[in-house]
Amino acid sequence: MLHLLAFPATRRDLLVLMLQCLAEGDEVVLLDEGLQWLADERALQPIRAKGTRLHALAGPSEHLWVAESDYQELIAISERHPASSSWYP
Repeated sequence: MLHLLAFPATRRDLLVLMLQCLAEGDEVVLLDEGLQWLADERALQPIRAKGTRLHALAGPSEHLWVAESDYQELIAISERHPASSSWYP
């Protein structure tokens, strides 16, 4: 499943809910306010620990395990997953 994480880093309650829904093989794309999570590597570790691939819809990330993606890559990711979930506040 594709998860679009677009809520700000202040919404740890939503992060907890999203983590409960993640499964191995899922992909998470950080976009909009969700890009704030890149500043908190510890908070992103549970996503990585679940075997989930993480993408940032923005410029390069300082985290080597976060794939830099653009809108064309987002389309390709969405085509790989028959279902998606949008995590907005």
